[in-house]
Amino acid sequence: MQVQQFSNGGYVIHRITHQGQGKISAWFDREGNLIDIEKFDKNGRKTGQGIMYAMERCRIIGRIHNPNLQQDIDSQNARA
Repeated sequence: MQVQQFSNGGYVIHRITHQGQGKISAWFDREGNLIDIEKFDKNGRKTGQGIMYAMERCRIIGRIHNPNLQQDIDSQNARA
């Protein structure tokens, strides 16, 4: 997976694997709420098959890999 953060605190995660059959890119706001996803089959074609399951999986992954959470922890530790 690749995580890229935007200047507004939002972020995107690319190359999320999906059931061994393709990959997903997912966009999140600063709080880790899922905004949008694109799902691609194993041949790289955009697909909507299994999109509801993919969205749920991305919501979980997005919260785990939220770069803002680590920054918040680092700033709290610096104050202590």
